[in-house]
Amino acid sequence: MQRISSVQTAVTGTGTYCTLRSELPAVFAVGSVLFHGSILAASTINIVAAAGTTGGTIQPLIMGSDGTFRAYGAPITSSAAGAVSFIQITSPICGVAVQITGAIVGGSLYIETTAVIL
Repeated sequence: MQRISSVQTAVTGTGTYCTLRSELPAVFAVGSVLFHGSILAASTINIVAAAGTTGGTIQPLIMGSDGTFRAYGAPITSSAAGAVSFIQITSPICGVAVQITGAIVGGSLYIETTAVIL
């Protein structure tokens, strides 16, 4: 068992941040997928807005065994400084990330993803 994490300390623009992925899936040949290695047994997403933040839209993402990231829950709006969201994902998944879909206004976000790998 191993713990991994990714941190971005001053996010303001749209895009995908703090991506953690297991070794799944790995393309082995045309038309087939080789599944191997590790999974993320438990993951967390921690988002904090810096002073001055007045707007922004955040979408937590998880990756299934098909290698596609999908929305995890409803989008989150950041409208003030302080804790925005702390999400615990206790089901095994293959990846986790945070997508900023509406630019952060007036400040920035601290984003951290962590996972335990089996």
